[in-house]
Amino acid sequence: MTRSIAALTLVLALAATASADEIKLRNGDVLNGTIIETSKAGVTLDHPILGRIYVSRSNVAGETGTTAPAGDLDGEAAATTSTPAAKTNPWKLSAELGASGTSGNSDTDDLHAAINGLLEDDAKRWAVGAGYSTSESNDVETKDQWFAEVTRDWKFAESKWFLFAGARYDDDNFQEWDHRTTLKAGAGYQWLERNDLNVRFRAGLTHVNESGIANPLVDDSRVEGLLGGEAVWKLTEAQTITAGVTYYPDFDDNGEFRTVSELGWSMKLATETDVRLKVGLKNEYDSHRDDPFDTTDRQYFVALLFAF
Repeated sequence: MTRSIAALTLVLALAATASADEIKLRNGDVLNGTIIETSKAGVTLDHPILGRIYVSRSNVAGETGTTAPAGDLDGEAAATTSTPAAKTNPWKLSAELGASGTSGNSDTDDLHAAINGLLEDDAKRWAVGAGYSTSESNDVETKDQWFAEVTRDWKFAESKWFLFAGARYDDDNFQEWDHRTTLKAGAGYQWLERNDLNVRFRAGLTHVNESGIANPLVDDSRVEGLLGGEAVWKLTEAQTITAGVTYYPDFDDNGEFRTVSELGWSMKLATETDVRLKVGLKNEYDSHRDDPFDTTDRQYFVALLFAF
């Protein structure tokens, strides 16, 4: 369980660094959240309850967690507090941790851990993530897999179209392959972008390389297509649904393909903190797999999600 301990340590270390930005209003109120953008005209804040809100500079008495602009609309000096504010972290980070087990007639031990990051502005969007899952039954390991991925989107001003490129690495001891590297590139379209619903589509090409250690004969390199969509739906201020599905047709072997689909539901547990209960499902179908490996691989998990 060395990897389990390492994954848990990483999640707790990230959660310990969490901090919220603060905007002090001239009427004495204080808003806490993540400052997205500051300017001479005002401040855009991602509030954990109210969502993304804009506060005009004339109503701001001071900020902490970000560098204040040179002046406000009235020409006043921006330094409205006695000490200079620190620069905010532009990344939105989250960590997931779930564990379960049984003892008695059957002893099981399961662990799911993941970290995700998002950096977005008017010109670009970076999404990074890593995760680890392991299971044991009666001291026999039944699952041992981890992944790391990064995706970069290039936005265009006043356009819903964007370009993307990315890479992903998978390590799984219970597949026909042990290592899989995927490179992708293409174009996307932002179909909806509202406070409660965000939907985008992607199309492009991928290059996949699979290799094995236990079975060194496994060395598959192929070109696949990419057609997919992803959505984030805020049911309420406390509940959010995320979904995504991607289809990968094999261009080197007609009739072969992969599909990857994900569905998640999260609920905020307290209004004063951004700690959520998350239930997730991931399903991958791969027609390339031969016996004794199943073509369908499903993963279920329940975890606590810490956003910061």
